[in-house]
Amino acid sequence: MRSPRHKSAMATGTKELARLATCAMLSAISPAHANDTTATLSAGGLELTVSTDIAMEKEELYLSTKDVRVSSLCRNMSKADIQTRVAFPMPEGPFGPIDNVVLPQPDKDNFVGFTVKVDGGQIRPELHIRALSAPVDGDAQKPAFPPDTDMTEAVHRAGLPINAGLESWKAQLSAMSDDDRKALVNEGLLYDGDGDASPDGLSPQWSMRETYHWHQTFPADKAVKVEHHYKPVSGMSFFCWRCV
Repeated sequence: MRSPRHKSAMATGTKELARLATCAMLSAISPAHANDTTATLSAGGLELTVSTDIAMEKEELYLSTKDVRVSSLCRNMSKADIQTRVAFPMPEGPFGPIDNVVLPQPDKDNFVGFTVKVDGGQIRPELHIRALSAPVDGDAQKPAFPPDTDMTEAVHRAGLPINAGLESWKAQLSAMSDDDRKALVNEGLLYDGDGDASPDGLSPQWSMRETYHWHQTFPADKAVKVEHHYKPVSGMSFFCWRCV
């Protein structure tokens, strides 16, 4: 199974939600420089960068089992306006057979209901979704996709959604023929827990990484208030192979 380095643990309750929210916040803000993460769109997709001119002056975090709210005051320290793409990465979502993840809005790609405001005005962020290899059988000598390999194109070619938490996931597997499901198992996209390629026994061999991003102007020597809001993902996991 997924790496022998595991310990029994339940990822539930406000404490764990706080840890996950903090992970998201730290992913979006560089702790060494307290700068917002900026991003560029290239032929290969979204690439995160760090701005040395935009500093975070203040941050407020609200946590509950129903809501996560982050309010940041960011200042452009340079003498010229900066137009850039701002990114807010979320913690990876696992879909293995041992992961019991409950999505707040399972019928949507934006399943956490992420919203963002800039100086009180609503911004409509874009959503960048990637599938990163997370082999269920971590002891396999030669997995088809080594851990953390980008599997996005392979998942798209298979006609499957990256978000395996969607309510349509099981229906899409059921609509496939046995041969098609077995082919995806042999390709390394799916893990067959029951050995018969039945929809109930199949699990994705990837985790989902979502990054919300938008284009924004930071006026010279001026503070801008950026507010994020989303619903936490609940569930439990008995293996802690990637614990912080």
